Amino acid sequence: MKVFIALAAVALTALLGGPAAAQTYPDRPIKMINAFPPGGASDVWARMIAQGMTEFLKQPVVVESRTGGGGSIGTASAARAEPDGYTLMLGIPATHAILPHISSSLPYDPVKDFTPIALVSKVAYVLVASPGSGIDSLKALIQRAKAEPSAYNYASAGVGSETHLMGEMLRSQAQVNLLHVPYRGVGPAMTAVIGGESKLLFSPIAPALAQIKAGKVIPLATIASQRSPLLPDVPTIGEAGLPGFALTSWVAVFAPAGTPAPIVAKLNDTIVRIVRSEKIRERFKELGAESVGSTPEALRTFLNEELDKYGRIVALSGAKAD
Repeated sequence: MKVFIALAAVALTALLGGPAAAQTYPDRPIKMINAFPPGGASDVWARMIAQGMTEFLKQPVVVESRTGGGGSIGTASAARAEPDGYTLMLGIPATHAILPHISSSLPYDPVKDFTPIALVSKVAYVLVASPGSGIDSLKALIQRAKAEPSAYNYASAGVGSETHLMGEMLRSQAQVNLLHVPYRGVGPAMTAVIGGESKLLFSPIAPALAQIKAGKVIPLATIASQRSPLLPDVPTIGEAGLPGFALTSWVAVFAPAGTPAPIVAKLNDTIVRIVRSEKIRERFKELGAESVGSTPEALRTFLNEELDKYGRIVALSGAKAD
């Protein structure tokens, strides 16, 4: 009987612990893990979200960069953290939709090891060409690449990166032969295109904007469902001739699997309020991004769709991280 009472007490504590914890949550600083180096694009996103959460929750939200393994080290550390709402993870396609397909020894499962919190934004890309390539439109690129099958290459931020897989999707859908040339990040890849070393690059709009305005690269199409207000005269890739090209980048927030539902609800409400505020929506527009602010359930569905989509493209490319 004593054992039964003790077990019942433990069960009751577990049942009541979630709601009770949520009522006082957060009562100490929260950590947001970014799996890539400080100063990069994911770091910018993590700090924007963390600053907004700090203001809303009245507790510091600190960004911690844990780099290595193409994003796998930091992501794995987030997956192993205590599921109490005090460790969060900034997720992007690389960590949650691409690495699972290109790494044979990934130390985490992007679905089973994480609790979805919210899809924060979708980030538009732009396909640019070197001025020396003589290409001024997607149509011209496809025509020339078909006429000269070995004459055109595209730069990327590295094997298995979004920029690499976008190039593979272009090659497949346009049925052209494009040579992949990987670099260590978007910056070096852009430098290669400006210098004519590579002819094409898929880049996030924000870092490409200054080069486009300076005439150092030629924008061919944006990778988004509608034209970017930053590049209103540049057609979407669908308008330019490839309507089936459905691949975008995104930013999301996850917590370790098992995080109590009341805490998940509070985090989701906070993030949705942040990303839908006028201040953040305007900041996102400056970065060529669309504010989303989804439910946890919608993020789970979206992640499964992205895993399927990137899985097909990775299979097409043959990309491997190890």
